[in-house]
Parts: sequence; structure tokens; C-alpha cells
Amino acid sequence: MTSTNQPHLYQLLFLVGSTFISVYWPLSVQPDGGRAQIQGAGWVPIVVTWMCIIITWFAADVAKTLMSFIFRKYVGNCVREREGEQIL
Repeated sequence: MTSTNQPHLYQLLFLVGSTFISVYWPLSVQPDGGRAQIQGAGWVPIVVTWMCIIITWFAADVAKTLMSFIFRKYVGNCVREREGEQIL
């Protein structure tokens, strides 16, 4: 494994770990000294949250790619024409 792949592995481990903590957090463990009742949410809310995150990420990535395409097609050509470059 190269050093460039390690941050991705760490991120994946933290995401999986935080998912399991949010699902299985026991009611008996209260990190705030018992002032609030904290318990794992269960799989359904966590899966819904993950799906919303993935859909939002995908929509943002599609919008970013579309804007990049539009910029390169229309605005990028105007800039290159002013600088005297030939456009193929």
C-alpha cells in the first residue's frame, strides 16, 4: 500500500466506525454525565442519512461537472480567443 492510499483507508475506517457507534451506542454509556439520554439510533435512520448524503454528493458532483463543461465550452473559448490562441 502506498502512502497516498492510506488517508483514504483512514477515512473509510472512521466513517464505518462512526456509523457503528451511531447505530449501537448503549444507553448505559452517558458521556455527558447522564444529563441527557443518548442511545443508538438504529439502522433505519442511519441508512436514510447515508442515502441522503450519497444523493446530495452525487447531485453536487453532477452539477460541478456540468458547470465545468459549460465553462470550458463557452467561457474558456472566449478567454483563449482574446489571448490569441487557436481553438480546435
